[in-house]
Amino acid sequence: IQSAITAASSGDTIFVCPGTYTETGQFSLDKDLTIIGASKDSVTIKPAQSTGSSGDARGWFLVQNDVEFNLSNVTLDGTGYDIHQAIRSFGSGTINNNIIKNIVYPSYLGTGVVVMGDYNMTISNNSFSNIGRIGMMAFGTGVTDAQIINNTYVGKGDGDYLDYGIEIGGGATATITDNNITDCLG
Repeated sequence: IQSAITAASSGDTIFVCPGTYTETGQFSLDKDLTIIGASKDSVTIKPAQSTGSSGDARGWFLVQNDVEFNLSNVTLDGTGYDIHQAIRSFGSGTINNNIIKNIVYPSYLGTGVVVMGDYNMTISNNSFSNIGRIGMMAFGTGVTDAQIINNTYVGKGDGDYLDYGIEIGGGATATITDNNITDCLG
């Protein structure tokens, strides 16, 4: 997948065939791209290493400023590695119809999707499970109209940890509609 991202031109769509793709390094998205999997049950993307602990190194998928990134019909599975943020976005686009799971980082951290910077994203129809701390997050005053629609977040149940389905902070504004959040008892 990384080689397809590197070879793509801005505005391209990458179609991902069924399979499990273990990818090395951070996906740094610096051009407008759409990635569409065959189905979220047949396309799994896994990391080959942990993410960093600070700054942009925290993002497994890092969407650069002023980039439109659309992702649909895949599973992002962080099993076996410390993943601080599955998707860290400073751009726009839509994260739709994916499974995002096993995104955990030591000391009660791990975020599925974080939208920040001066752009808005739509996070819709996704399923989140075994997330270390926050499923979906909008952060910062530049985020003026994030859309968080029809997602399912299943928490880890009762235990000694943090477990937030959705967090809006740092002056961000978002519309939250028809999400199903369960088992956040931490």
